[in-house]
Amino acid sequence: MKNWMDYFKPHIVDRGCSLFLDDAVQGLEEVGEGYYALVSGSQVYQVEIDLEHGQLVSMWCECPHAQEMNHCKHMAAVLFAISELESQPVVKGKDVSLAQLLDKLTVEQLRAFVLELAQEDRELANRIQLRFTAQLTSQQVENVKKGIIDLGLPFEDRYKGYIEYKRTGDYEQAVTKAMHQYLQPLLDRCEYANFLAISDAFYHQICRQELDDSDGTTGSLLYRLAGYWKKLLTVAPYSIVQVLLDWCLEKLNGYEVAENLLMEFVEMEFQEEQFLQQKLTYFQADLQAIIEKGDMSSWSWKFRRDRIALLCYRLQVQLGSSEADLLNFQANHWEVAGLRKLAIAQAVENQQLERAVYLLQESKRLDAQYRGLVSDYSRQLREIYWSQGQDDKVREELLEMIFSAGDTDLKLIEELQDFVSIEEWQSYLDDLLKDRRFQSQELKLLQLADRPQELLDRITTSYWFLENLDRFEDYLSEKLPEQLRDAYTQAVCQQMEVANSRNRYRQLARYLAKIASLPDGETVSESLRALWKDQYPRRKAMIEELDAVSW
Repeated sequence: MKNWMDYFKPHIVDRGCSLFLDDAVQGLEEVGEGYYALVSGSQVYQVEIDLEHGQLVSMWCECPHAQEMNHCKHMAAVLFAISELESQPVVKGKDVSLAQLLDKLTVEQLRAFVLELAQEDRELANRIQLRFTAQLTSQQVENVKKGIIDLGLPFEDRYKGYIEYKRTGDYEQAVTKAMHQYLQPLLDRCEYANFLAISDAFYHQICRQELDDSDGTTGSLLYRLAGYWKKLLTVAPYSIVQVLLDWCLEKLNGYEVAENLLMEFVEMEFQEEQFLQQKLTYFQADLQAIIEKGDMSSWSWKFRRDRIALLCYRLQVQLGSSEADLLNFQANHWEVAGLRKLAIAQAVENQQLERAVYLLQESKRLDAQYRGLVSDYSRQLREIYWSQGQDDKVREELLEMIFSAGDTDLKLIEELQDFVSIEEWQSYLDDLLKDRRFQSQELKLLQLADRPQELLDRITTSYWFLENLDRFEDYLSEKLPEQLRDAYTQAVCQQMEVANSRNRYRQLARYLAKIASLPDGETVSESLRALWKDQYPRRKAMIEELDAVSW
């Protein structure tokens, strides 16, 4: 490990060295490719050093100075200790290593020292109990839960009372570390009830913590916690799994920030038949309550209703419900678009095309206010009508997708040309060019309408002048070759005025060959080359690139 001192200010290195010489670095242990240690001073702080292929990649310390994104003396002290451990003589006069010192201590001395540290540091006391206690007592569990509740306090702004953006990363790291320290040992020792109790404390801490969540810190921590729940499900007996499912269902209507995660977890896990039936019973009651209460006009109400209805349907399928029962459920909740989509897909799969058409037409009526859904239904109808050779109905659906739903897919517009007359085609293009929804497609629409001069006029005033010329080069070179030559000349002259790199000079020089391929273009290209050399005699790289182009 070389040059680690470069990460620190000189006075921090000196202070770290003093701590190291005073034997302040305790319990140095290798963890993966990194190291973990405790550094004692006015307080005892945890320090983690991460290495990759022997090189320093990151450092962490729980002291206040480090929490303000600084490299602290405690980190430096540990790095001195690591250097000594790796037999790098960085400090002269240091004869006894920490390992050698510990070897000289008696068991009684070590016990007394650990007890002293644990009495000063509640977190350390909890970790010792978790690692070495055969079974945690109820009081020990309560002690751990109290420590978890306070995890956010060191990172909160003392005046504002919440964690600002710059500290959320440190908070996330601290909670992640605590999860590993507290939850994993309980799983390893099969203390499932205590695991659930402490998991509950983590859940409430994460959901209640006020912070700037711009980076999705809360969601990230909840998904980490869910990862431990998944581990539990692979090893725990049914009785514990039952408790976890009951807990999840109870919490579904609690914190809004966790609702989506809990829903996903409950949906994906607990796949045994007894749990499927319990979920179905719960969500059927929940669906009924949603239908009877709430603001039916709100988007959130509709979203929740549709999600729960689809979940109930899938659970019935998993439990082997009869086709009659499934159809009856669909009929009772026909306003749920997702259920109709399933019915449509099933009808198409079974080649029940008349039923599929009926369902699609009905869905267009029911979901008329949702343009995206209507367009999707029309796409499916178009495919069915096309397979049946019903050109009039294909045309009808295309017109509805384009003009009613406002679908700006150019493939649809180009497809429409095959189903209308020339006069109708031109009329539709005129309408589309006036429709602001299709403003982004204006250039392509002008090409489809075969209006080359208008297209070229629009391009010359567009922001991407040169790029758009390239885009429509084939069409314009056929329709207006001389005008295209002049437009390219104008565009590259504008670009050459501001060009300032060899790469850009090379790109613009290549356009001389493109211009030369157009009528009288060779003369124009030669004139441009001579003009630029005269205008910009100090651009040596430009001149070299111009001379390298031939046509």
